[in-house]
Amino acid sequence: MTIKVLGPVQVCGADGRPVHLNGKQRAVLAALVINANTRVSKERLVKALWDTPPASAVHNLHTYIAQLRRVAPFGSRLLTKEHGYLLEADVAEVDFLQFEEAIGAARSHAAQDELHAADRQFHRALALWRGRPAEDTWLAGFLAAQITGLEERLAIARLDWAETKLALGRPKEVIEDLRPFVAEQPMNEHAWWLLMLGYARAGQRDKALESFRRARSVLVDELGVEPGEELQQLHVAVLAGTEPTARRASPMGQAPPELNSSGDAEEADPLTIDQETRLARFAAEKGGPESAAAPLEGVPGRGTQDRLDRAETTPGLGHPQEVIGDQPWEERAGDLLMLALAQEEQRARGVLVEEPGVEPGRDPRRLRVAVMGGEPDRAPLEGGVCQLPADIADFVGRQGELAAAVEALCPGGDQTPLPLCVVSGQGGIGKSTLAVHAAHQVRPEFPDGQLYVNLRGGDARPVDPEEALGRFLRALGVAGTAIPAGLDQRAELYRSILAKGRYLVVLDDAADESQIQPLLPGTPECAVLVTARRRLTALPAARLIDLPVMPPGDSLELLRGLIGAERAAGAPADADLLVQWCGGLPLAVRIAGIRLAARPHWALAQLVTRLSDTRDRLSQLSHGSQTVRASLAVGYHRLTAPARRLFRLLSTLEAPDFAAWVAAALLDLPDAEAEDLLEELVDVRLLDARRDPSGRTRFRFHDLTRVYARECAEADEREHERDAALRRALSAWLALTRQAHIRLCGGDHRLAHGRGPLGSPEAKAVDRHVRRDPLDWVDAERAGIVAAVRQSAALGVGPLCWELASTAMHLFETRGLYDEWHTTHEIALRCARATGDVRGQAAEGLSRAGDPGTEVTVLRWGRPDPLLGGPLGDSGGS
Repeated sequence: MTIKVLGPVQVCGADGRPVHLNGKQRAVLAALVINANTRVSKERLVKALWDTPPASAVHNLHTYIAQLRRVAPFGSRLLTKEHGYLLEADVAEVDFLQFEEAIGAARSHAAQDELHAADRQFHRALALWRGRPAEDTWLAGFLAAQITGLEERLAIARLDWAETKLALGRPKEVIEDLRPFVAEQPMNEHAWWLLMLGYARAGQRDKALESFRRARSVLVDELGVEPGEELQQLHVAVLAGTEPTARRASPMGQAPPELNSSGDAEEADPLTIDQETRLARFAAEKGGPESAAAPLEGVPGRGTQDRLDRAETTPGLGHPQEVIGDQPWEERAGDLLMLALAQEEQRARGVLVEEPGVEPGRDPRRLRVAVMGGEPDRAPLEGGVCQLPADIADFVGRQGELAAAVEALCPGGDQTPLPLCVVSGQGGIGKSTLAVHAAHQVRPEFPDGQLYVNLRGGDARPVDPEEALGRFLRALGVAGTAIPAGLDQRAELYRSILAKGRYLVVLDDAADESQIQPLLPGTPECAVLVTARRRLTALPAARLIDLPVMPPGDSLELLRGLIGAERAAGAPADADLLVQWCGGLPLAVRIAGIRLAARPHWALAQLVTRLSDTRDRLSQLSHGSQTVRASLAVGYHRLTAPARRLFRLLSTLEAPDFAAWVAAALLDLPDAEAEDLLEELVDVRLLDARRDPSGRTRFRFHDLTRVYARECAEADEREHERDAALRRALSAWLALTRQAHIRLCGGDHRLAHGRGPLGSPEAKAVDRHVRRDPLDWVDAERAGIVAAVRQSAALGVGPLCWELASTAMHLFETRGLYDEWHTTHEIALRCARATGDVRGQAAEGLSRAGDPGTEVTVLRWGRPDPLLGGPLGDSGGS
């Protein structure tokens, strides 16, 4: 038996065959496995499973535990203990326990300098991870905190392994490991330190320095702080061209002594040599061997200070330049020179850093920040600020939408309103990709700068506009101490700065209009590009671009770019199927392509087979931190409780699309209330809405969204509640179909009635949907009626099944929908025969008399009918 939680939750029996678990079963198992061999109270489990626990939460928990005991191979070891549960598990059975064991062994080996053994254990530990812990479940409370802790332990383990690899002389592997790491966790200074060290050890000094610049930019922009001492000192060492040596982080051992084992300071780690030692060494090199032991000739005295005092009060550059020429380590001279001539900042700093390897002191460093992009009363950044993410190298399709966005941002002419473009669409549809690509296309039109912020509109706590303005102002050169405290004051300063130039502002993943309004510039020389799930129609004069699903041809092109054209051409049918299972969602196609690219030994058919199982499809569309399920969950968890329940119940329908009255029947609510809840689902892009040719509004799921909704329904709705809601919807279909027949035929005298329950839609709903034009209603509902007949049979509601098929017969005949007529009656007849329902068999046999696809030899009672297999009335009935 094996249990895996370091990724999607998986359970396999002794024979290696997987055990299928639904959403809540997986969540309960994850909670118990992460706390294996420890009792977990029922109260904590309830808080972990539900954000707002239902009244039946404890009862539901008992049900999930009983189901796990019945279907899982560890059932006998899932024990009830003191108002809680405990799962007994061995290390060999659980990937989480194996990870903890391997990490402990790796650090033990590293502490004893057994680096090759540590390397093997780190490899063993990290190979167990297949994604985020329990990523296919929704968990809250203490368990969410535990999962965060697990991810933090993984991050520490990755950095510890990187240190081990550096010690083993494998810097290129460290670079490969840490480049994606710093992209995921850009504010982890130790990761940047190790990446810089890896580049330095690999002889790539330029990339080490570029890594420092990137790290500093992130820390200043996001946190408003300079890099810490560790990173600054490594920067000094790399600039000095010395050979840095790795230091062990605390989890793996003690930091090395300042001097090496011989006590020779000349060979010591340059990161641990203090500033005075480096100054002395530099002076000795300048003045000859004997000067190292003598008082330093160039150390500033009173004469030097007098010269600097004169430089501070005398216009011109001569005095500070003179002092720097004589005494290149004098920081005050560098301060004055940079203030007098901002464009020579790099030269001044280079004198201090490049030669003696000394980082400027506190005041010169502050001045450098001001000159190179800090305080507003200093020189601005030359060439403007650019915060845009990297352009998309494999951008595919969307040419019409791209052209519309570019045109909206650069309209030309003497426009008066602010150019404003809003790209909206469901999660994973490619909004950010399009926005970033468009922003790079128009970048030359905005030479003063391009600002970017991810507003995290889908998070529980989106970025506050005041915080976003603080980031923008720092990027624009305003010192932290000069940034106003209030939202209005920040917005005023921000607009004042942007009014002096041409700036592009990209606001990614906005929550709503109120989050955006304070971030809009006040002048038409600037432009704003927004992405959001919602259609932000309240923004003034905005150009709205709604992204649809990606066409199959573009999806195939994206897949080819990820896995290689030859590999895709070798299995064209499988490539087509893979794109089909992804439903035109670029995120899904990208994840599928990444998974195949990471597994070159896989045939495309392997992934296609995995995706063909809808119960496991979302688990397969996951790679590292990229998951389709997580993208869908963002919208789901922003819904109100009634809208979440409607989302779950709608997944029980097999109809490809539906009207608002179906939602009203599912929830047993008035039409108006159901319509409001449907609009809430449309707003967060969990449903699509369109108007049919007759002007009626229809709603539909994206294929992958329906799969996610069914997962949620299995997890949070009891089976009998799902069945009851579905019966209400099917009964409503029958009621409206009967009303359409009555309207068309002038009565229901030709109908055979069953004894099942009949829905009773609101009178105004009947008038609106059916009586106005029953045939238009049939055109809209033809697929829904077929699906309702099929689901009635599957649910075992025989009378509803055959009555709906029989009632729809004349409607289908009038419209010439013979395929639908034939299909519904085949289903209803099989259902009636299977249940021995003679009334249903008779109704269906008579209804099929005019079906052009069926030969019915005799219609009179008692004569043989080949479809029924004998005379009507002989099958055990009257």
